[in-house]
Amino acid sequence: MTRERISISDLLPEIENKLSDNESVLSVASQKGVPIICPAFLNPIAGFHVWLYGQDRKTRIDPFLDVRKIVERMYEDKKVGIIILGRGVPKHFVLFANTFRDGVDSAIQITMDRPELGGLSGTTVEEAVSWGKLNPTEGR
Repeated sequence: MTRERISISDLLPEIENKLSDNESVLSVASQKGVPIICPAFLNPIAGFHVWLYGQDRKTRIDPFLDVRKIVERMYEDKKVGIIILGRGVPKHFVLFANTFRDGVDSAIQITMDRPELGGLSGTTVEEAVSWGKLNPTEGR
């Protein structure tokens, strides 16, 4: 089957099918029917591999398809709760996507970053209220 475009979230299960580790994050998510949206997939070394592959082949990966998926998901759900493990792009991506629906209803953040450094990765969950990323009426 030839596809014109594929999202990262649709590519990850195809990668999982090639793995032999039934306990990997991709495998367990697949077994449980949990979609994985990874907005930073092309940011690290994977992005360079995809770019290199595309030098002599047509690359059909379209990370913008995942933007649509996550925003549509935000509108579908009556309540949205998130668990933020780590920092950076995934944190910002999911929080910003929820600004289209008056913010996340509840959030838990686990990170090693500190707010004193001033970066997004270390900002507190309470700070997300000021940007409309977390709904202040629902609690934290």
